[in-house]
Amino acid sequence: MSLVTCRFRPWVLVFTADERLLRRLRRAGIYAELPLPGERDDLPAALVLPRTEEGFWTPEERELFFRFRTAGVPVLWEEGAAPPDGETFLSGTRENAFVSFSDDEGFSQLLAALRELVGGGPAYTPIAFAERCVAELAAHLGEGRAVVALSGGLDSAVSAALVARALGDRLVPLFVDHGLLRAGEAEEVPAALTQILGLPVRRVDARDAFLAALRGLVDPEAKRRAVGETFICVFEREVAGIPDVAYLVQGTVYSDLIESVGRGGVKAHHNVGGLPERVSFTLVEPLRPLLKDEVREIARHLGFPASLVERQPFPGPGLAVRVVGEVTAERLELLREADRIVREEIGSSDVAPTLWQYFAVLPGVRTVGAKDGRRREGEVVAVRAVVSEEAMSARAAELPYELLRKIAHRLTTELPAVARVVYDVTDKPPATIEWE
Repeated sequence: MSLVTCRFRPWVLVFTADERLLRRLRRAGIYAELPLPGERDDLPAALVLPRTEEGFWTPEERELFFRFRTAGVPVLWEEGAAPPDGETFLSGTRENAFVSFSDDEGFSQLLAALRELVGGGPAYTPIAFAERCVAELAAHLGEGRAVVALSGGLDSAVSAALVARALGDRLVPLFVDHGLLRAGEAEEVPAALTQILGLPVRRVDARDAFLAALRGLVDPEAKRRAVGETFICVFEREVAGIPDVAYLVQGTVYSDLIESVGRGGVKAHHNVGGLPERVSFTLVEPLRPLLKDEVREIARHLGFPASLVERQPFPGPGLAVRVVGEVTAERLELLREADRIVREEIGSSDVAPTLWQYFAVLPGVRTVGAKDGRRREGEVVAVRAVVSEEAMSARAAELPYELLRKIAHRLTTELPAVARVVYDVTDKPPATIEWE
């Protein structure tokens, strides 16, 4: 399938599995990307090799390094870096070596060298990216029409806003109610997006179609693929009567891409690994190279209300990946109510502003409980809360114990089907933020 996305130039390629250096360079005005095969054909201004462990290189990264190196792209490396061919390529080029990228002095030296290599190009900022992106989209999309997949999350909404500035009313916003949203969102989100985009948002009730597609599936990857395929089917059906629609806009961001295709992949995001091979649209993914916090910065610049800018990230497959095991209408409704209680309690606490995400999960475990002096069985609800900047890594939040007790009390009191509450204390890595 063909793809239209936005690119920033000049750029540098950082060979690392740790995004911290990538983020630091971007914040300093140097646009950097990770080595994701197939993402770019144009030459970077430099290759940056931080200190890595032995065995770091994948075959795809090795091929990418030698392709750019053969083309004459300069290499800047940190002392202790392990290039793919040992020390051969280092001979005669010691002026490109740096003692450390992690301390302030070494990083400043790296920045100075990179700024010289990128020449007089503009400094990178998310706002500069967005302004360039609108012009690129207008040029690439021409006079065609596009539909946008609004999922209720910030990523798809910002993608829609950028395309709307490029195409105007030739963008058709569709909000698909797949039945996998949080409590109240099916009503709240379309109204907010209509105001932001200045375009009517068409709401599509596809709850039955998504439940049917998920019926009997327990494997997380199969569930993600089912959601992606059903999205495409719904859009193809909905736009069949709209002339000249050639593009499908999605809210894919860099963390989706890294987790789906980077270094072997962690999971298939519904909008990356979950799409069928044959689609009748060209995909448009304006935010594909951006990190989550960069998307939020663009949203503020575009005038999004704080309620949407600060909205918790929500997975594209929605509650389908928070119901572990088979997804049914009954389990979805139980999770929706459990999640509402968790968000109400944490959201009204002093700790809420420090958190990246907090939500409930149904692990699919039955447990014995007691109520009114009688034994009973019920569901386990897991509570998840993490601290992060961009979701590529995260730390389990240390919620106050009294807050956890209050959440557990409400869940087991207000929801008769819930018999036990547990709290997830696992960081990312080794876990992912979502349970599936």
